[in-house]
Amino acid sequence: MGRAAEHRLGVAAFHQLTPSAALAHVRLTDVAAEATRIVRAELPAGSDGSHATVTTGAIYQVWPSQADFQVDLLFHIAEHYASSDSMIDELPPMIAAAAASGQPAAETLRLIIARSFEYTRTSALFYTSLCFYKHSADERVHQAMRRCTHAFVEGIRPVWLLLLDAYGLRVRAPYTVDNLAVTIGGLIEGLSLAWVSSPELTDDPYGQDGWSLICRTAQMIFEQMTAPRSGS
Repeated sequence: MGRAAEHRLGVAAFHQLTPSAALAHVRLTDVAAEATRIVRAELPAGSDGSHATVTTGAIYQVWPSQADFQVDLLFHIAEHYASSDSMIDELPPMIAAAAASGQPAAETLRLIIARSFEYTRTSALFYTSLCFYKHSADERVHQAMRRCTHAFVEGIRPVWLLLLDAYGLRVRAPYTVDNLAVTIGGLIEGLSLAWVSSPELTDDPYGQDGWSLICRTAQMIFEQMTAPRSGS
């Protein structure tokens, strides 16, 4: 088998194995087994596939070491994370419906933060993405991480603008909408990690149904970073 064919099969298998929350457990032997499955699946019906085997040695022609493979795997997951669908598309209808029904801005904010927190803390892709930081010295992984961040900001910016417009608000100078997006995004991700080990620490300090520590904190940030458009 030529190196080009090995690479094609290795990458195809590699894509089938990800994204995975058990990132460290994906080994080159797993890639070889998946590549073998792909080869045999492409054989004509009734063919004997017992000799159509992609060996681990062949996969090592693509990734010389487990470390090389790990970086490639992280890069692929980062690319997937940046381009994958998320729950962002759910938020504009929520904002529009809440504003149309006369809900105050604080309640609408609570709704979208609660949904975002619920999504993030149960997202296997989010927890897998934490592995990026260990390998961020690799330029490809670093660039993929940057793409993830910028894709998030580009995607969530219209949501914040919609919320601001719905309630006649603006971002206070010198802050920007992107500052607001990154700050509350970081809050959601950070408290998602706290929730994993100690969910009770993210409960609402006031004990009010439907509220949580993250909703209260996001509300404080939002109030500090925004103001009525007619205000100074």
